[in-house]
Amino acid sequence: MTAEAKRPALGDSAVRAASARALWAARAYYFLFYGAVGVYYPYISLYFRQTGLSGEAIGVLAALTPLALIVAGPAWGALGDRFRIQRHLLPFVTWATIAPTLAIVYMRPFSGLAALVTLASLFSAPIIPLIDSAALDLAEGTTQSYGRLRVWGTPGYILMTYAMGSVLKLTGLGGLFYVYAGMMMLAGLAALWLPARQHKIERRNFRRGLGQFLRHRSVGLFLISAFLAGISFTAYNAFFSLHLQDMGGSLYLVGLANVLSALSELPVLFFSARLIRRLGAGGALLLGYGAYTVRWCALALARIPLVALITQTLHGVSWGATTVGSVAYMQSHSPKGLEATGQSVLGSATSGLGAAVGALGSGWLYDRFGGARLFLVMSACCALGLLSMLAAMAGQRQISNE
Repeated sequence: MTAEAKRPALGDSAVRAASARALWAARAYYFLFYGAVGVYYPYISLYFRQTGLSGEAIGVLAALTPLALIVAGPAWGALGDRFRIQRHLLPFVTWATIAPTLAIVYMRPFSGLAALVTLASLFSAPIIPLIDSAALDLAEGTTQSYGRLRVWGTPGYILMTYAMGSVLKLTGLGGLFYVYAGMMMLAGLAALWLPARQHKIERRNFRRGLGQFLRHRSVGLFLISAFLAGISFTAYNAFFSLHLQDMGGSLYLVGLANVLSALSELPVLFFSARLIRRLGAGGALLLGYGAYTVRWCALALARIPLVALITQTLHGVSWGATTVGSVAYMQSHSPKGLEATGQSVLGSATSGLGAAVGALGSGWLYDRFGGARLFLVMSACCALGLLSMLAAMAGQRQISNE
């Protein structure tokens, strides 16, 4: 065999090695980033209450992150898609969240806390859309799937959530900020190994594709359902820990509850490709919204911590099916080259507008009516989301038949 004949094989080997490194970088990023999420979100409401803030004040702070995401998420995503700089944006925004988050532990006035939370949120807004679009791009043409890459975030979340229950007993709740900073520093390093995206789009096609995408009726109805689910999940993130403590649950039980919910994600994420093939993205979303409706209703009826813990086992079906279904649905409706933009628009509907409304509304509901009625309202929100998704799917079928 000649030297020329050998070169393609060597080239193929190099490409496979680069692809394998990129896949491991995505897995590492998910593990580290969601580990940081497990450090921060289950305990931040407890930290803010320890500083003397009311439920409404905690709700306002929780709303600042999604409010920033409404504008910053699509802006960052569109910037990355238009100029193909997603590879550089992800490590930059990951590291940029560290300084304002660390500064929170030294701040006491509410206005200062609000400013720091807002600044950190402006940088964190594009993280999930950027890594999700990167994972979808990397999985294309391989035996991997988005879910099998995303599933690596779950053990990171489980490990850090469980560990923080013990760590915070030694350091106090302020210790969460330093551990979070360390995890995000490592995640930014992992992001440096991710390659540039495969698909690109010219300026004229970018504008035309974006306009067609935003005017798609089934996308609009889907985004309404995602918005309603976002309201409910933000209420859960902000007030589940407080609701569990109100029932007599300990700090250790808060950590255990979050570990149980994360464990329930594993099978759904690992077999997500099979789930999407069997039910389709729309069917997975209907399953997820239905499970959310039952889950929040059961939590509203719970009167002892054990029952609240049992409801956490529904997290895998509710959050898991909704997450993989949403990402797949948006990916299938996004023009080539606009994948990050599409995921950012989804993030704005769920983690942006939905989360902002959920944070503000849930703080008001919790202070006046308590956790039980709060989660009953959230159950109704997800039931409405289920109906909106049914309408989106019916409209899509009608267009297909025509």
